[in-house]
Amino acid sequence: MVLYWDLIVASTILVNYSFVKTLLVLFKERVVWWRILITLAISLASLLIYFFPGELLFLRYTVGIWMGLAAFPGKLKTKTIQIAGLYVLNYAFIGSLVIFDIQSLFWIIILLFYIVVLYLIINFKIGINQANLTYDVIILPEKHLKAYLDTGNLSMFEGKPLVFLEEKWKNACFDHVGYAKIRSVNGVSETEVYRGPLLQIGQKSYDVYYCFAQLETYDVLLNYLMGVSDD
Repeated sequence: MVLYWDLIVASTILVNYSFVKTLLVLFKERVVWWRILITLAISLASLLIYFFPGELLFLRYTVGIWMGLAAFPGKLKTKTIQIAGLYVLNYAFIGSLVIFDIQSLFWIIILLFYIVVLYLIINFKIGINQANLTYDVIILPEKHLKAYLDTGNLSMFEGKPLVFLEEKWKNACFDHVGYAKIRSVNGVSETEVYRGPLLQIGQKSYDVYYCFAQLETYDVLLNYLMGVSDD
């Protein structure tokens, strides 16, 4: 049997990238490129298993576990579900190739098309969400800050919503009042909580607590439980 290694390598990369990316989107987790690169390296290294003696070929069935551990950053329960999803996608894909007798070059083209469509859908959705969930807020006097309504932020402290504020805005207006446990895809962490000025959006004011963090795109991450509107 003739092996076309260029097609094998290309298809291995495209298949595994497509499936990992799909699961990250479904679980609303961001792409971490170093994780993706390690995952693809594992998938390529797994091709060497086929050169192992027959009694070691069972190792190919463990590759999905190692790929999942590298690709997915969530807690063990979520990671387990994602790894199971990776196996389901792979076996469904292999089964469809056998049933429909799809040739290698043709399904590489299909995968490329899928990746392009997935990319366009993600970016279109992100564009709509960011447009609908972006607010101009006032916390400090004469300071208009760019805020994003984080639908995943449901954290509370003493019955009031916790809002995340860019570290650079920390000043004497904020008083340290305690600590709160924050749950995220990476687990539970403890962070300092501050009392500060009322948060104003449009004509409405919100009584909240603040946590400071290094934010990239926005100055403020609002809490979904605030019931925000800019009327």
